Parts: sequence; structure tokens; C-alpha cells
Amino acid sequence: MSKHQNPDDKSASAKLLLGDHDSTDLLGKIVDSVADPIFVKDEDHRWIMLNQAVCDLLGHSRETLLGKSDFDFFPAEEAEVFWEKDEEVFASGGTNINEEQLTSRDGLTRTIMTKKSVFTDPSGKKLLVGVIRDITELKQAERAMHQTRTELEEKVELRTAEVRKTQEMLLHAQKMDAIGQLAGGVAHDFNNLLSILQGSLELITLRTSGDDELAELTEQALAALSRGTSLTQRMLSFSGQQTSRPKATNVVGLIKGVEHLLRRSLSADYTITFSYESEYLAAEVDPAQLETAFINLALNARDSMPKGGPLVVQVASECISKERAASSRMLSPGQAVSIRVTDEGCGIDSAHIGDVFKPFFTTKPAGQGTGLGLSMVHGFAQQANGAIEVSSTINHGTTFCLYLPQLTSLQLVGDDGSLRPHAKPIGTGRTILVVEDETAVRTMTSMFLQTLGFTVHGAGNAKDAREAVKRIGTIDVLLTDLILGDGDNGIELMQTMRAAHPELRHIFMTGYADERKPEALETGDAPLLTKPFRLASLETALTKALSQ
Repeated sequence: MSKHQNPDDKSASAKLLLGDHDSTDLLGKIVDSVADPIFVKDEDHRWIMLNQAVCDLLGHSRETLLGKSDFDFFPAEEAEVFWEKDEEVFASGGTNINEEQLTSRDGLTRTIMTKKSVFTDPSGKKLLVGVIRDITELKQAERAMHQTRTELEEKVELRTAEVRKTQEMLLHAQKMDAIGQLAGGVAHDFNNLLSILQGSLELITLRTSGDDELAELTEQALAALSRGTSLTQRMLSFSGQQTSRPKATNVVGLIKGVEHLLRRSLSADYTITFSYESEYLAAEVDPAQLETAFINLALNARDSMPKGGPLVVQVASECISKERAASSRMLSPGQAVSIRVTDEGCGIDSAHIGDVFKPFFTTKPAGQGTGLGLSMVHGFAQQANGAIEVSSTINHGTTFCLYLPQLTSLQLVGDDGSLRPHAKPIGTGRTILVVEDETAVRTMTSMFLQTLGFTVHGAGNAKDAREAVKRIGTIDVLLTDLILGDGDNGIELMQTMRAAHPELRHIFMTGYADERKPEALETGDAPLLTKPFRLASLETALTKALSQ
């Protein structure tokens, strides 16, 4: 309609729209059809007008609601809020918009938005006109969105923390690897020094028979060198460069050998008790790795008691039944040697007891402990076809039990370094080539071999070794270090020589395993000597190689 339209025309249009309906009646019908609840209250807060949407919202008929107040239908605390907000509108005469809670007849609480204003009729009577918007679903959606956002933020924070922890563990692992490489290199060089000293002392002993005082001194020196060898083995085991060489081992004897080390390393605040079921319990394990695993368990028990306390070690033979093996899912049925280490420390809660063997997991404060000790023990147990179990009670202590398959029909022979008598030396009439880049080690080994009757030739590298073979003609045994100078290695040298001399026997010797060539370190006819080695060990390796 144009704004310049004649007023009489507007009146005519209104009459056309209304037809026979009264304008007030039509307005009431229109209000009643509106989807949002609309109501009118008098100054006594009683409903005097409301549309059908109000009835639908509250669950009551129009007749029931008219003339009643909020206190007749809502909980008292809700009615009080409605009353106060209505009073504010009557007092101010302005418009009031509020978010409120409303409980309907079915007991459901809804969130509503109300807009209230005052209407004053010609007589000066005030009426409150209100419009309600049900925003329950909107608020639920907002809460769901907020919860989703909160959960997402928590996940982001958790993931960020995990990434940060992974980065820290990676950095720590890199540091540990660098330290391990350093330890392995130091141990390798130290092994060469020990080889020279040990070999020289043994040769002195052989050539000065009859001097009891000198013999006693050399035996003491050899015992000290044996402890030095054990130390380098631990360093190599830590660096991951120790060759795993399982053999029949008296577990009781090995742990007794560590007793003095543990007793000296524990302060006066600790007591340690050892219990052995027998003097002889055997298992096929790498002695150095078992020793390292046991020390890790003992030190872990010590660290769980920062103020001191008792530590108990028990070594026994146990029969693992099929039922127990099935229930543990770790043990194998059969006879086993058990090494049980018990403390009375802080214990491990049930939520984390399953994590103790995971790499880098530790309950110690930051900067204390690597979280690798127990994972190394677990790895050793698996490698030895054994198992490890843990039980713990908070504030009462923890027990770790290492199980190893027991050897029950094997007599152990102690490797004390003594020579076995022979009708004639095993090297008589045989030629051997020694390839070793350390001159002093090569000289000492050659003297060993001469003592065993071999004709000995030496070379400092692979090139000289190949030239020596051309010069010598035929050799019976190749004894070579795994890692030679100038980038050569003993495995490739052996393969080259065996291609031309298929009957050639060979023995590898090393201060630590060359991880690049692990597949050929030791086979049925190729023993592996770990430096420093005793004369008896060299003789045993040669006997094995020559007997194939």
C-alpha cells in the first residue's frame, strides 16, 4: 500500500480483510495460533489471558490456568524467581528478558527465554505481557558443543603431552645410545688390554713352574683380571654389543659370585639375605646377561626403599604345572629355577603394575632412573625361554620372580683356566694364521698357540692375511678378529679364503659382536672367542673347530 493512500481506502481494506469478524476476536485467534507461548498477568500475578502454546508447554488446560498464579503449578523455588522478575517489570515499566528454568506437568525441566513488558489500559490498570521461547534443545546443543570442545582440548593437551614425552624419550634414548656406543668402544679397547695382561700372566705361570710364591701372585693377578673381564661384559651388555652365548650355568654359583658386590654397594640402612635351596641349580643362559638381570632386580628393590630396609633373595627349583602355566600366560610347564627378589618398599599400584616392564616406564622422580632396567630383565627372560612375574602391595613391598628352564641332567664343568693333559698338543703338525690388528694381542695369542703345538703365522689386516696365505700355501685354521683395521672385517676375510680353500677351519674372536654381520658369528664349526679369553678356552675352541 502506498504511503499516500487515502485513509478511507485503508478503512475499506481493513473491512475487506475482517469480513464479518470482530477485530478483537480476530486478534485473539491470531495470538492463539502463534507457536510461542504468550500470556498476560494482572498486578496480582494471575493469568488473565494466554494462548494455546502456554497450555501445551505447561500441560494444563486454559480453564485450569486462568485466574491462577505461578505458585499453583510450579515448585516454590521456580515460582519465587518468576514472581521477582514480574515485580521488576511492574516496578520499572521497562522490558525484561530472562533465561529461566520451568518444570512442566510431566516433571521435565525446560530452559526458557522470557520477554516481559508492561501494558497500561486507558483506566491506568497495569498488565504484564510475556512471550516465552523454549530454548531447551538449543541449550542442550550448546552444552554438547562445549563438552565436545572441552574433550577435544583435553585430547589435544594429552596428545601434546604424549608427543612431548615421546620426544623426551627419543632424546633420552639417543643419549643412552651414545653412552652405550662409548661404553662399548671403551670396553672393546679394555678387553684388548686385559687379553694382553691375562695371556702374559698365564704364559709366565707355564714357564715358571716350581715357584710357589710367584704362582700365587700370578693367580691373584688373574683373579683380578677375571673381575675386570666381568666388568667389561657388563659394559658391553649395557651397550647392546655383548654377544649372547647361552651355556650351562650354575645359577646358584653365579649369584653367590655377585653377593659381595651387592653387599658392598648397599649402605648400612639395608640388610640383604640370600637363601639357596641347593648348591647346584643349572640353566642354559648367558652368564653375563643373567648377572646383569639379577643386579637390575636387586637395585630396583633397593631403590623402592629410599630410607633402607630388608631385601631377600631366594633361589630355588620349582615345578610349573600345566594349569599354572596356562593361568599365567607367561610361564612354560616343567622344572624351573626361580630367582625371587623381595623388598618391603612403597609397592606398585594395580593401575601401573602392568607397565613396569615397558621401556622408559619408571615411578622414580624425574632425572632418577632410565626406566630400562626392568625392560632389560624382561627381554632377557624371553630370550632365555623363561618368564618374569611381579606381585605388589602398596606400602608393603614388591616381589619379582625370574623363572629359567632348569637343566636337570647335566654336569657342569668349571672353566678355571687349567690345561687338560694331552698325549700330544692339539696343534702338532698343524698351521694356523692369526689375524689381529692389535700387535700385542696378536703376539700373546701366537704364544698361546705355540704352547698348543701350532705352527703360527700372523697378520695385522685382511690384505696381509691374503698375502700370507699365498706365501704359506696351506693353513689348517684361520683365527681372526671380527673387526680389523682399514674397514675390513673377519667374516669377509673368512669367506674369501674359504672360497679358495673349502677345508679351511676358522674361529672368530671379538671384544664385542659386530651387529652388521650377526648371521655368521658362530656356527657348528666356527666357535666364537670373546676377548679376553683363557688358554683353556682357546684350546676348547680349537678342539671343537678341528673335530668338525
